[in-house]
Order: sequence, then C-alpha cells, then structure tokens
Amino acid sequence: MRIWMPRLVAYTIIGYAQLKPYFDLHGYMRRWWFRKPKGHDESAAADGRRDTSWGARVHNTLRSDEGRDLHDHPWWSISIVLLGGYWEIMPTEQEQPARLDSQPETSLLRGYRRVWRGPGSIVFRKATDRHRLEIPEGKDSWSLFIMGPWQRNWGFHTPRGWVNWREYSDLPSASG
Repeated sequence: MRIWMPRLVAYTIIGYAQLKPYFDLHGYMRRWWFRKPKGHDESAAADGRRDTSWGARVHNTLRSDEGRDLHDHPWWSISIVLLGGYWEIMPTEQEQPARLDSQPETSLLRGYRRVWRGPGSIVFRKATDRHRLEIPEGKDSWSLFIMGPWQRNWGFHTPRGWVNWREYSDLPSASG
C-alpha cells in the first residue's frame, strides 16, 4: 500500500520525534520516540520483557541489514516510509520453511521477493513475519515505525533454525 507523502509532513513527523531520542544502533540506525509506550524502560529493553502498550519511533536507517539472514520482530508493526526508501527481502509466503531464509540470493528460484518501499509506502507485519532491509548505496531511509504490545522475543532465521538476537549478535544475555 502506498499513499502520497508530502515532504512537509515527513519533516514535521521527524522533527517532532527528534525531541525524544531513543538509543541508536551505531552506524546502522538512528532512532527517536514518536510515542513512547507505557512500560518501556531500559530493563525491558535488556531482558526482553515488555508489558507495554503500542508505541512509535522514527527510524533513520543508514545501511543495509548485515548478513543474509532474515529477522522477525517482538510485536506486530506498521512501517510508513517518510523519506528515501529501502528494498525489503521477504519470503513470497511467510508460511514457507524458514530454513531457506539465509539464501535470499536465490530469491527468484526459491520463493523470495524484493520489494521497493519508497516514500508513502505502508507495510503491515505480524511479529513472526521475516524480512531483511537493503538500503541503496550512499542513501538512507526515514520511516515511522509503529509497534504493538510486546508478544515474544525476536531473532534471526538461520540454516540452524531460529536464533535469539542476543546469541546471533554475540551479546551477553541479560541475566549475566
């Protein structure tokens, strides 16, 4: 789905959100709160526990997702591209076996699609939907990212199965 996205509207949304910073993912994504959900705090971010309502952030994605593995999210989400854009790689059918997700180079042969998401694109996702983002070389993307209440931990779909994001990123667990 795509709507007309006037630049003035995009800049107004971005400017409003930039008054409420959220932590950046250095070199990958800068983030700001548009609407901070109730129950969201540092401990919730660290241990994966979320007793939250819905929230929204502005994301400025600076580069493509690393690696070839697709990831899912901890909540349903809606992305609205404000400026720039990205290619989204996802299974043609989300019900197809996740074991193929680490091989998107065979997308045309193996049931994957690459869809351009430009300004005004609106994407609805379930928490279990898998995807990967590709940012065009030398460009970036600005999106309003709306997330529902926390439902589950999130991770990556690899040849060895689903892997929690902390393990995948080689980060220590929240408990130690």
